Amino acid sequence: NTAITGAVLSGVDPGKGGIIKSSAIGQLTDAGDYLYNTPNVITLSNKTTGQLAFADFGSNKLTITPKALTVALQGTTAIPLTKVYDGNDMLTLAGGNFLLSGFVGSQGTGASISQTAGLFNTADVATANLVTASLTAANLSVTGETKASNYMLPTSVSSAGTITPKALTVALQATMANPFTKVYNGNDSLALASGNFALSGFVGTQGTGAE
Repeated sequence: NTAITGAVLSGVDPGKGGIIKSSAIGQLTDAGDYLYNTPNVITLSNKTTGQLAFADFGSNKLTITPKALTVALQGTTAIPLTKVYDGNDMLTLAGGNFLLSGFVGSQGTGASISQTAGLFNTADVATANLVTASLTAANLSVTGETKASNYMLPTSVSSAGTITPKALTVALQATMANPFTKVYNGNDSLALASGNFALSGFVGTQGTGAE
């Protein structure tokens, strides 16, 4: 909508001039700065002479600001906001993780967010509970005649997320010090030691010294 409503012209006799609301701004529909000498910006009528004139309010600039969009970060069946512990705080996202709203009319049809980098608030299972994605104007993709420059994304969006424990592999093994054998003693128990267990599946060198 490019019409100006509710405007008041100061210092002019109402009988001699006024704002022609129907022609205010005119074809200037996109976000940006416009000089008042641009055609169809704040057109005034001069009832005395019947002439038209352009207003000058000192700054000589009319600004149409981009409309703020609302973005929600959500988990999907394909890309849930969770991962198995891998030692870092990164989470890969996809377009389906972002829910966009706030477009004018049907201009949001086909719009999407192209951001694949998400970050947990921590890399540890016990304290990871939030996923955040940073956003810039370059992350907004639109279709058809919609102009991305007419809209503004929030700088970041967050949602609850989790990191689940990583499963380890444990193998039971005989050693020279603790073989899987014993002299008969009338029961079925066998004493084991830490050397009888081979652990694997740790991230990097985190398994060093584990038993």
